[in-house]
Amino acid sequence: MSSFLGSMSEYFDLLKDVADTATLVRHSRHAACIVHKDRVLSVGTAKYKSHPIMQRYQSVPEQIYLHAEVDAILRAANRFGTEILKNSSLHVLRLTKGGAVSLSKPCVVCERVINAFEIPHIHWSE
Repeated sequence: MSSFLGSMSEYFDLLKDVADTATLVRHSRHAACIVHKDRVLSVGTAKYKSHPIMQRYQSVPEQIYLHAEVDAILRAANRFGTEILKNSSLHVLRLTKGGAVSLSKPCVVCERVINAFEIPHIHWSE
């Protein structure tokens, strides 16, 4: 199940605050969080840092950096294990260089990682 993350979402403000201070990557700032039973398990941001999982799923060299979705997934998996992700949701928000909320639907690579971890619910900013 996928849907847009509206400004009424209880995680919108959290992600906006995180994205405000995140590194500018490719003209925007991304933040993501994993939620399980109304509890935020992890928060991740996009950063110019490589990770083996990105190299496995991404074939475009200039896009092999840690995406916010993958960062949040890996943080939750490392702390709580992968099984919990199967009953969790992923929330993603993007801010433009100017600070406006923008479309943050996960890219094809992130979708592959999300599917590999079997996360059933994905919500993104519009």
